[in-house]
Amino acid sequence: MNPPQPNLFDRLRWRDPLSGNSLIPIITARTPAGVPINGALQIEGTQQGYPIVDCVARLTVEAAHTYGEWLRPFSLTPPPMQSAAHFQSVESVDSFGFQWSWRGKFRSFDDLCWRVATRFDRRPQEFRDLLVLDAGAGAGDQTGFLLECGASVLSADLSQAIDVVAKKHRLNSNWFGIQGDITALPISDGSFDLVYCEGVIQHTRDSAVTIAELLRVLHSGGTILASHYP
Repeated sequence: MNPPQPNLFDRLRWRDPLSGNSLIPIITARTPAGVPINGALQIEGTQQGYPIVDCVARLTVEAAHTYGEWLRPFSLTPPPMQSAAHFQSVESVDSFGFQWSWRGKFRSFDDLCWRVATRFDRRPQEFRDLLVLDAGAGAGDQTGFLLECGASVLSADLSQAIDVVAKKHRLNSNWFGIQGDITALPISDGSFDLVYCEGVIQHTRDSAVTIAELLRVLHSGGTILASHYP
């Protein structure tokens, strides 16, 4: 019998979205599924880092400062605030976080199957064993569909909606969440088999930069499934 795969967080190769340097995980608590609850991602060679709070890595400068107290036990500080200009402001997506916080799960399985698979001429079983980035995860319903199909999913969202996603999926070892800007992802090149991005590209600070970044983290021969509207 093959040994079980490590949980998703431990399988990913983390990198600082600012410098590109490696991020070193420091984990203090995990869910029964092995998903990190609290800890930090330390920028290699520095005393700076990003906090992990409530099963979500806070991976923009702004978010790192918001949760900065969580870095103190590790003698770390967030990157300097002047670096925040590299990221889109969390304030610019606050309304999305509010919407997803109260709407919760409302999409049916059939609707999700059409959104994620059918309209791209895919079958749900094709997602099995894939490593997937859900870029702009919203309330995490599409993430949930992909998990049900047997994928491992990193959910990324700039807004506080990512906390809604965490509440739904933190007991799944094949899931982890980041509060981050998808124009500056904290993941090494060529990490994902598939990138899914629904209705998000037009809300980012630069659509061309966004697409280039999503392609960077996709391995050669991987697939991007994306939709947007004017």
